Amino acid sequence: MRSRLRRLLIAVAVLAFAALSTACAEHDHSTHSHDEADGGAQSGAMPSMSGTHAMVAAVEAPEDMSVSLHVEPDSVSGLNIHLTTTGFTFTPESVNADDDPGTGHAHLYVDGVKITRLYGPYYHLVGVTPGEHEIRVALNTNSHADYIQGTKLVDAVRTVTVPEPGEDGAHAHSGGDVVEAAADMTVAIRVEPDSHSAGGVNVRIDTTGFAFAPLSVNGEHLSGEGHAHIYVDGVKVGRVYGPWYFLGGLAAGEREVRVTLTSNAHQPYVSGDGPVEATVVVVVP
Repeated sequence: MRSRLRRLLIAVAVLAFAALSTACAEHDHSTHSHDEADGGAQSGAMPSMSGTHAMVAAVEAPEDMSVSLHVEPDSVSGLNIHLTTTGFTFTPESVNADDDPGTGHAHLYVDGVKITRLYGPYYHLVGVTPGEHEIRVALNTNSHADYIQGTKLVDAVRTVTVPEPGEDGAHAHSGGDVVEAAADMTVAIRVEPDSHSAGGVNVRIDTTGFAFAPLSVNGEHLSGEGHAHIYVDGVKVGRVYGPWYFLGGLAAGEREVRVTLTSNAHQPYVSGDGPVEATVVVVVP
C-alpha cells in the first residue's frame, strides 16, 4: 500500500513539474527580445529609427557619409537651413524609387516632429514660433529608409532661438518693386502627386537664364540670380532655393501651383507685360 501510494505521489510530482516547465517555456521572455532591432539585425538591416517610417528598414551608410547643419534666423522671416554633406548625393528625381547607396534626400524635424523632406542642401523654414527650438535633419535613402552607421543615425542637430517679430523683420522692399528679366529668362514647372505621402506633391522647376542663389537671399540684386516663391491656390506658401521642392499637406482635389522667379531682394522678375512665372493645376488624391 505504501509502495503504491509512493509511486502515485511520484507520478503526480513528475506531471506537475512537466506542466510547470511547459508554462515557463511559453511565457519566459528572458531568452529572446521583442526589440525591433533584433529582427532587423538578423536580416542585415534595422527598422527605421526616425519614427515616421516604422516599416522601412534602415540602411547601413558608407563610412564617409556625414551631414552637418547650419541654421540661422532669416532677416525677413523664418529660418534659413544649410546642410553640408559628405559621401551623399541628393537625388530628388529618384524619390520613392529603389535605393542607390549614398543617394537620397533628407528629413527635417522641429522639436522631434517631422516637418518635411529636403531635396537639396538649402531650405527656408517658416511657421516656427518665437523661442528656442531643436532643428534636426537625417539623411534618408530614396525609399525613405534612415541611413545609419552601426546603431547611430546619420543626422545633425542644432538648437536655434527664433526672435520675436519686429521692425527688424520688416521686408526691406515694397511688394510693388520689380526687376527687369533678361530676354532669355524662363521658368517651367512639373508637379506630380507623391506616391508615398497623402497630400504631398513633388515640384520640379526648370529655368533658363536664371541661377538659384540661396546664400545671397535678402542681399543686393544681381541680375539673373535669386530664388523662387511658390503659391498654392493663390496663397504664398514659401520660398524655393533649388530646382526641386516637396510640397506637403495639400487638401485633396484640384490645386493650382504657381512659381514666380524673384531677385535676391524678393522682387519679382518681369519680362514684357508680366512676371516670369509658371502655373500648373495638379489633382491631389
